[in-house]
Amino acid sequence: QGIANNGGWCRNHPSGLHSGHTCWWGEAVHPHRAHPIELSDASKLVLSPHTYGDDSKNPNHPGTPEVWDTHWGLIPSEEGTPVGLGEWGGLWDDTGPWQERMQEYLIDRGLGHFYWSLNDNSFDTGGLYNSVNQPKWDMLASSLASSVPGFQAAAAALSNQPPSPPSPSPSPLPPLPPRPPPPSPPPSSPPTLGTFADKPALQAAVDLWCSDEAAARATYGDISGWDVSAITDMQCLFSA
Repeated sequence: QGIANNGGWCRNHPSGLHSGHTCWWGEAVHPHRAHPIELSDASKLVLSPHTYGDDSKNPNHPGTPEVWDTHWGLIPSEEGTPVGLGEWGGLWDDTGPWQERMQEYLIDRGLGHFYWSLNDNSFDTGGLYNSVNQPKWDMLASSLASSVPGFQAAAAALSNQPPSPPSPSPSPLPPLPPRPPPPSPPPSSPPTLGTFADKPALQAAVDLWCSDEAAARATYGDISGWDVSAITDMQCLFSA
Protein backbone atom coordinates (compact mmCIF):
# COMPACT_ATOMS: atom_id res chain seq x y z
CA GLN A 1 0.00 0.00 0.00
CA GLY A 2 1.42 3.40 -0.90
CA ILE A 3 0.94 6.88 0.50
CA ALA A 4 0.80 10.10 -1.48
CA ASN A 5 -0.70 13.54 -1.75
CA ASN A 6 -1.99 15.30 -4.83
CA GLY A 7 0.89 17.44 -5.95
CA GLY A 8 1.26 19.92 -3.07
CA TRP A 9 4.51 21.55 -2.03
CA CYS A 10 7.09 19.22 -0.53
CA ARG A 11 7.49 20.62 2.97
CA ASN A 12 10.13 20.33 5.67
CA HIS A 13 10.38 17.12 7.66
CA PRO A 14 12.57 15.98 10.58
CA SER A 15 15.55 15.01 8.41
CA GLY A 16 15.98 18.68 7.52
CA LEU A 17 15.54 18.05 3.80
CA HIS A 18 13.45 20.52 1.83
CA SER A 19 13.30 20.24 -1.94
CA GLY A 20 11.88 23.67 -2.71
CA HIS A 21 10.14 22.04 -5.67
CA THR A 22 6.63 20.80 -6.26
CA CYS A 23 5.82 17.12 -5.99
CA TRP A 24 4.24 15.39 -8.95
CA TRP A 25 0.84 13.71 -8.46
CA GLY A 26 1.30 10.80 -6.08
CA GLU A 27 4.98 11.52 -5.50
CA ALA A 28 4.96 13.10 -2.05
CA VAL A 29 5.65 10.11 0.19
CA HIS A 30 8.23 12.01 2.27
CA PRO A 31 5.70 12.62 5.13
CA HIS A 32 6.30 8.95 5.96
CA ARG A 33 9.49 10.12 7.69
CA ALA A 34 7.64 12.25 10.25
CA HIS A 35 4.38 10.27 10.34
CA PRO A 36 5.22 6.67 9.35
CA ILE A 37 2.51 4.22 8.44
CA GLU A 38 2.53 1.46 11.04
CA LEU A 39 1.12 -1.95 10.15
CA SER A 40 0.92 -5.01 12.34
CA ASP A 41 3.19 -6.65 9.77
CA ALA A 42 5.69 -4.03 8.58
CA SER A 43 6.88 -6.35 5.78
CA LYS A 44 3.57 -5.73 3.98
CA LEU A 45 4.25 -2.02 3.46
CA VAL A 46 5.79 -0.68 0.24
CA LEU A 47 5.66 2.99 -0.74
CA SER A 48 4.81 3.40 -4.43
CA PRO A 49 5.23 7.00 -5.64
CA HIS A 50 4.32 8.05 -9.18
CA THR A 51 6.44 10.69 -10.88
CA TYR A 52 6.75 12.49 -14.20
CA GLY A 53 8.70 15.58 -15.11
CA ASP A 54 10.11 17.81 -17.80
CA ASP A 55 12.30 20.74 -16.79
CA SER A 56 11.33 22.76 -19.87
CA LYS A 57 7.61 22.55 -19.03
CA ASN A 58 7.76 22.57 -15.25
CA PRO A 59 10.85 24.37 -13.91
CA ASN A 60 9.64 23.80 -10.33
CA HIS A 61 9.96 20.04 -10.83
CA PRO A 62 13.42 19.34 -12.26
CA GLY A 63 14.46 15.75 -12.75
CA THR A 64 17.61 15.50 -10.64
CA PRO A 65 18.86 12.88 -8.17
CA GLU A 66 18.84 15.50 -5.40
CA VAL A 67 15.11 16.13 -5.84
CA TRP A 68 14.26 12.41 -6.09
CA ASP A 69 16.38 11.70 -3.00
CA THR A 70 14.43 14.32 -1.07
CA HIS A 71 11.00 13.16 -2.24
CA TRP A 72 11.32 9.38 -1.96
CA GLY A 73 14.66 7.90 -3.07
CA LEU A 74 16.41 7.88 0.33
CA ILE A 75 13.45 6.54 2.33
CA PRO A 76 14.58 2.87 2.05
CA SER A 77 18.06 3.60 3.42
CA GLU A 78 16.92 6.17 6.00
CA GLU A 79 13.65 4.66 7.23
CA GLY A 80 13.91 1.00 6.21
CA THR A 81 10.66 1.15 4.22
CA PRO A 82 10.83 -0.28 0.69
CA VAL A 83 10.06 2.02 -2.23
CA GLY A 84 8.99 0.84 -5.67
CA LEU A 85 8.34 3.53 -8.27
CA GLY A 86 4.76 2.76 -9.25
CA GLU A 87 4.59 4.82 -12.44
CA TRP A 88 6.94 6.87 -14.62
CA GLY A 89 7.56 7.47 -18.33
CA GLY A 90 6.42 10.00 -20.90
CA LEU A 91 6.55 10.95 -24.57
CA TRP A 92 10.15 10.47 -25.67
CA ASP A 93 10.41 13.62 -27.76
CA ASP A 94 9.30 15.69 -24.75
CA THR A 95 11.00 13.91 -21.86
CA GLY A 96 13.75 11.67 -23.28
CA PRO A 97 16.65 13.24 -21.30
CA TRP A 98 14.52 13.23 -18.13
CA GLN A 99 13.72 9.54 -18.60
CA GLU A 100 17.37 8.64 -19.16
CA ARG A 101 18.32 10.41 -15.93
CA MET A 102 15.54 8.56 -14.09
CA GLN A 103 16.65 5.19 -15.49
CA GLU A 104 20.23 5.81 -14.35
CA TYR A 105 18.97 6.90 -10.94
CA LEU A 106 16.79 3.80 -10.42
CA ILE A 107 19.68 1.51 -11.31
CA ASP A 108 22.09 3.42 -9.06
CA ARG A 109 19.65 3.27 -6.12
CA GLY A 110 18.64 -0.33 -6.83
CA LEU A 111 14.93 0.58 -6.89
CA GLY A 112 12.24 -1.44 -8.63
CA HIS A 113 9.75 0.30 -10.86
CA PHE A 114 6.74 0.03 -13.19
CA TYR A 115 7.05 1.88 -16.50
CA TRP A 116 3.95 3.58 -17.94
CA SER A 117 2.53 2.57 -20.21
CA LEU A 118 2.44 -0.67 -22.17
CA ASN A 119 -0.45 0.30 -24.49
CA ASP A 120 -0.13 3.11 -27.03
CA ASN A 121 -3.47 4.77 -26.21
CA SER A 122 -2.06 7.01 -23.47
CA PHE A 123 -1.96 10.34 -25.30
CA ASP A 124 0.27 12.10 -22.75
CA THR A 125 2.87 9.34 -22.19
CA GLY A 126 2.83 7.08 -25.26
CA GLY A 127 3.38 3.34 -24.91
CA LEU A 128 5.79 0.54 -25.74
CA TYR A 129 4.07 -1.47 -28.47
CA ASN A 130 4.78 0.84 -31.39
CA SER A 131 8.19 0.70 -33.08
CA VAL A 132 8.52 4.50 -32.76
CA ASN A 133 9.33 3.74 -29.12
CA GLN A 134 12.64 2.06 -29.97
CA PRO A 135 14.53 4.63 -27.80
CA LYS A 136 12.42 3.54 -24.82
CA TRP A 137 13.19 -0.13 -25.51
CA ASP A 138 16.90 0.63 -25.69
CA MET A 139 16.78 2.57 -22.42
CA LEU A 140 14.72 -0.01 -20.50
CA ALA A 141 16.94 -2.90 -21.65
CA SER A 142 19.31 -2.07 -18.78
CA SER A 143 16.55 -2.20 -16.13
CA LEU A 144 17.00 -4.29 -13.03
CA ALA A 145 14.86 -7.42 -13.20
CA SER A 146 14.07 -10.37 -10.93
CA SER A 147 13.71 -13.93 -12.14
CA VAL A 148 10.35 -15.43 -11.24
CA PRO A 149 11.84 -18.71 -9.84
CA GLY A 150 14.30 -16.69 -7.77
CA PHE A 151 11.51 -14.53 -6.41
CA GLN A 152 9.43 -17.62 -5.56
CA ALA A 153 12.38 -19.17 -3.71
CA ALA A 154 12.94 -15.97 -1.71
CA ALA A 155 9.24 -15.72 -0.84
CA ALA A 156 9.20 -19.39 0.23
CA ALA A 157 12.27 -18.84 2.42
CA LEU A 158 10.49 -15.97 4.19
CA SER A 159 7.47 -18.16 4.91
CA ASN A 160 9.56 -21.31 5.65
CA GLN A 161 7.78 -23.22 2.92
CA PRO A 162 9.38 -25.11 0.03
CA PRO A 163 8.94 -23.44 -3.34
CA SER A 164 6.38 -24.95 -5.66
CA PRO A 165 7.86 -27.28 -8.27
CA PRO A 166 7.94 -25.88 -11.78
CA SER A 167 4.90 -26.67 -13.87
CA PRO A 168 5.45 -29.33 -16.55
CA SER A 169 5.70 -28.06 -20.08
CA PRO A 170 2.34 -28.36 -21.80
CA SER A 171 1.95 -30.75 -24.71
CA PRO A 172 2.14 -29.00 -28.06
CA LEU A 173 -1.26 -28.13 -29.48
CA PRO A 174 -2.30 -29.48 -32.88
CA PRO A 175 -2.11 -26.95 -35.70
CA LEU A 176 -5.20 -24.85 -36.20
CA PRO A 177 -7.28 -25.39 -39.34
CA PRO A 178 -7.00 -22.67 -41.99
CA ARG A 179 -9.05 -19.63 -41.15
CA PRO A 180 -12.15 -19.17 -43.38
CA PRO A 181 -12.35 -15.99 -45.43
CA PRO A 182 -13.98 -13.10 -43.56
CA PRO A 183 -17.62 -12.35 -44.37
CA SER A 184 -18.40 -9.42 -46.58
CA PRO A 185 -18.99 -6.25 -44.55
CA PRO A 186 -22.60 -5.10 -44.30
CA PRO A 187 -23.56 -2.04 -46.30
CA SER A 188 -22.74 1.17 -44.52
CA SER A 189 -25.59 2.99 -42.85
CA PRO A 190 -25.93 6.61 -41.77
CA PRO A 191 -24.88 7.48 -38.21
CA THR A 192 -27.47 6.55 -35.63
CA LEU A 193 -28.82 8.60 -32.75
CA GLY A 194 -26.12 9.27 -30.17
CA THR A 195 -23.19 8.25 -32.42
CA PHE A 196 -20.25 10.67 -32.51
CA ALA A 197 -17.51 10.73 -35.11
CA ASP A 198 -15.29 13.36 -33.52
CA LYS A 199 -14.74 15.23 -30.25
CA PRO A 200 -16.40 18.54 -31.29
CA ALA A 201 -19.66 16.71 -32.01
CA LEU A 202 -19.46 14.91 -28.67
CA GLN A 203 -18.59 18.17 -26.87
CA ALA A 204 -21.71 19.82 -28.29
CA ALA A 205 -23.84 16.95 -27.01
CA VAL A 206 -22.21 17.06 -23.57
CA ASP A 207 -22.73 20.82 -23.32
CA LEU A 208 -26.41 20.43 -24.22
CA TRP A 209 -26.79 17.58 -21.70
CA CYS A 210 -25.34 19.79 -18.95
CA SER A 211 -27.54 22.77 -19.82
CA ASP A 212 -30.80 21.08 -20.93
CA GLU A 213 -30.92 17.34 -20.27
CA ALA A 214 -34.41 16.92 -21.76
CA ALA A 215 -33.40 18.54 -25.07
CA ALA A 216 -30.20 16.50 -25.17
CA ARG A 217 -32.13 13.28 -24.54
CA ALA A 218 -34.54 14.12 -27.37
CA THR A 219 -31.70 14.96 -29.74
CA TYR A 220 -29.12 12.30 -28.89
CA GLY A 221 -30.85 9.75 -26.70
CA ASP A 222 -29.85 8.86 -23.13
CA ILE A 223 -26.17 9.50 -22.37
CA SER A 224 -25.72 5.92 -21.17
CA GLY A 225 -26.29 4.72 -24.74
CA TRP A 226 -24.05 7.15 -26.59
CA ASP A 227 -21.56 5.56 -28.97
CA VAL A 228 -18.18 7.25 -28.37
CA SER A 229 -16.00 4.45 -29.75
CA ALA A 230 -14.52 6.79 -32.38
CA ILE A 231 -13.38 9.36 -29.80
CA THR A 232 -9.80 8.94 -28.51
CA ASP A 233 -9.52 12.10 -26.38
CA MET A 234 -12.03 12.55 -23.54
CA GLN A 235 -10.06 15.25 -21.74
CA CYS A 236 -12.03 18.17 -20.23
CA LEU A 237 -15.37 17.15 -21.76
CA PHE A 238 -17.26 18.06 -18.58
CA SER A 239 -15.12 21.03 -17.52
CA ALA A 240 -17.09 24.10 -16.51
